[in-house]
Amino acid sequence: MKKNIVFLSHTFIGGPFVVGSHHLAKELARQGHKVLHISTPLTLLHLFKKDEITSLKRSKKDSLEKITDNCYQLIPSSYGLPWKISGEIYKKTKINLLTKPTEKIVKKTIKSVFDNQVIDYLLIDQPTMIGLENIIPSKKIIYRATDIYSEMLSDPNIVKAEIDLLEKSDAMIGTSPTVSSYLKSLGGELPLLTLENAADLNLFKSKTKKPNYYVGMESPIVVYVGALDRRFDFQTIYWIASNLKSINIVLIGPLVESKEVECLSELSNVYIMGPIQYEKIPSYLQHADIAILPLSDHPSNKGRSPMKLYEYLASGLPIVCKAVDDLKKRQLKHVHFYEESEEILELIPELLNKKTDKDTIKNSFGEVSWENNTRKLMSFISDL
Repeated sequence: MKKNIVFLSHTFIGGPFVVGSHHLAKELARQGHKVLHISTPLTLLHLFKKDEITSLKRSKKDSLEKITDNCYQLIPSSYGLPWKISGEIYKKTKINLLTKPTEKIVKKTIKSVFDNQVIDYLLIDQPTMIGLENIIPSKKIIYRATDIYSEMLSDPNIVKAEIDLLEKSDAMIGTSPTVSSYLKSLGGELPLLTLENAADLNLFKSKTKKPNYYVGMESPIVVYVGALDRRFDFQTIYWIASNLKSINIVLIGPLVESKEVECLSELSNVYIMGPIQYEKIPSYLQHADIAILPLSDHPSNKGRSPMKLYEYLASGLPIVCKAVDDLKKRQLKHVHFYEESEEILELIPELLNKKTDKDTIKNSFGEVSWENNTRKLMSFISDL
């Protein structure tokens, strides 16, 4: 039976960041369910920001956008206060001044998409949007945490929002064992599913042409795809580039920490591309030699469930990754962990000499696809 599903998500569809709720929303829609994806509201503060991501969000705000058949998006605007301020007020009053001003547009959009039908499932992965669950008529509420947000954002007020959300929820989903353990500490006996992030296997396994950016660049190429923020270990990349000068390192993704990026850009064998279209990423992976996941010591990395892990493998790349317990437990054959940066100086040359066949790597793990994840999700919430 087809269902009506709403996501309250931290990240909008169509920007430089592609997250699990995007894949789940599109896959649910492909399977015939009707889906509305609502992301974190724009506030008055965003009027003064000039970056590309904010400009893109402003161009989409308050309008219903069709993403695919049966899948729609709303980026609401709010004349209220950003969570950094409204979180403090919420802790004392349980009134969220971030989401309160968006209720009218949210109600209007839900009526437009679903008419007067009740929402079957409301999936929330953005706790700072608490309050909207009160105006969305849903049969079941599922809190889906993708990180330990209070640690990632250094914001203890989020814990209060999470506890209040879980009191209203029928189930909870964590994207890693660490996140699931955290949820269990807050949500007690609520049904819990650990559902790690997956990959678009068809996209990343399909053969591509070498990108023009690589023309003239000598192998070996070590590639990273993702945000360059405080969860990224800039010092390790600097260490590799400085000591293995025959290695070219390509960094793809939004630039967040500019000072560290400037230091890396001074090195002749580091290429900083910035974000590229998601559908073009496979060509940059397939024509590289090694993928790297240099996680910093930031506490939020303990609960990470990086999609890029399987995207790298689906592209046929061996992976050099900072040792994290949740990732080590997956026991993936071609993921090679290091504890200290110095170990990489031996690990990378060793992997280059080994030259493992890319098709062997592509076939080394199971069906970790969003299609399969969606089936697991629907099986879990259908039994609530």
